[in-house]
Amino acid sequence: MVHFRPDIFFSNSVVFNHLCRIQFCQARNTRKNVNNGLEVGGAIAVYYEGELVVDMWGGYIDREVLIPWKNDTLGLVYSCSKGIGVILLGIFAEKGYIDFQERVSHYWPEFAQNGKESITVEMLINHQAGLHYLEEPLEMELFITDFDQFASKLALQKPHWTPGTQFGYHCFTFGMYVDVLLRKVDPLKRPLEQIYREELFKPYDLDIFQGTPYSEQYRTVSVLTEKYWWEVVDSFFDIIPYIASRILFTPHICKASTALIGGYMFGYAGFGGQVAYGEMTNRISIAHITNHLNPIISLNDERWSSIITAIYDSLGKIKKH
Repeated sequence: MVHFRPDIFFSNSVVFNHLCRIQFCQARNTRKNVNNGLEVGGAIAVYYEGELVVDMWGGYIDREVLIPWKNDTLGLVYSCSKGIGVILLGIFAEKGYIDFQERVSHYWPEFAQNGKESITVEMLINHQAGLHYLEEPLEMELFITDFDQFASKLALQKPHWTPGTQFGYHCFTFGMYVDVLLRKVDPLKRPLEQIYREELFKPYDLDIFQGTPYSEQYRTVSVLTEKYWWEVVDSFFDIIPYIASRILFTPHICKASTALIGGYMFGYAGFGGQVAYGEMTNRISIAHITNHLNPIISLNDERWSSIITAIYDSLGKIKKH
């Protein structure tokens, strides 16, 4: 049985809304992140053993005009979307559309050039392909206006190390390759946003958009950045994602990931403080989204540290009883 204690806090004219299982109410202390200036607006959600135990939101989506953050506010998740893309690939693997051990060129023949012939789907999604930046500029609008040309130009890229021999975070290119691959293997040949909506967002009742429609813009956040953007560059390349052992999929689908990493976590950290992951050992998943973008790598962010401390302190007390 999950017992929720709803609370609304008013501090320095900032509104906080909390729904917390009593055992996890220590998480409410993270509202101090807004009071001390570390946060402008944001939300936290925690699932434990399949149940929502923390659902918190507060602050502002626009500090200039004091528009409060609400429970249906939409924010940018940045690289957390990589985890969503990989989950969708897992769903496609369950359906038999794709095999992680197969070469990418099996589904995308043009890909087999310039040293990429041996790259498997597994190498690509584990950041081992050596395709972490583009040799030549690529017009992103082609993805919408001329998908075939976009895929052809992307297929020309050369790996920057022998594929499969090392890791390197594919910060900006990961989504390009995964999105093309999703469209290539989709038997219905649907537009990308339709694939996401019909295969993942709608079946699991997720309030997420791959390309936010104009009709939803009214509830999106305004972002506030730190002064020195150049500090962000190095932080992009310090994050290595953990690979899942079990979330939605059968052991057959998860086998390759288990062999590579060890199988305890799934998720990504996104630019500015966004984090979303599931931790299999304790059967807990945690997500944090913010509009106060911080150039510090998310996993070292003071805000995230306070959230993790509160959640795992609560979890430790539960396990002692």
